[in-house]
Amino acid sequence: MNLVTKSALALFAAVSISSVAMAAPGDASYGSKVKAQADVQQLESEIQQLGATPNLGVNLSTAKTVNTQAKLLNTAAENLQLQLNELKSQNS
Repeated sequence: MNLVTKSALALFAAVSISSVAMAAPGDASYGSKVKAQADVQQLESEIQQLGATPNLGVNLSTAKTVNTQAKLLNTAAENLQLQLNELKSQNS
């Protein structure tokens, strides 16, 4: 392997290891992600109980860090809350 390839692999490994370390259980960002996931699941369940299909409105596969995932999940929760509110008002 040439020097550039070795350097690229070393950089990739360092970034991978550091991102896993940043997502360790007990970390504040990890906790916010878990809470946001729970919120999304609860809202999805409520929407399904009303007979509708939940629409997250965000693409979680684009998030590379735990903080970004938490932000996207919070956005999804906000979108789902709006959907739930609309469904409840339609059923009233």
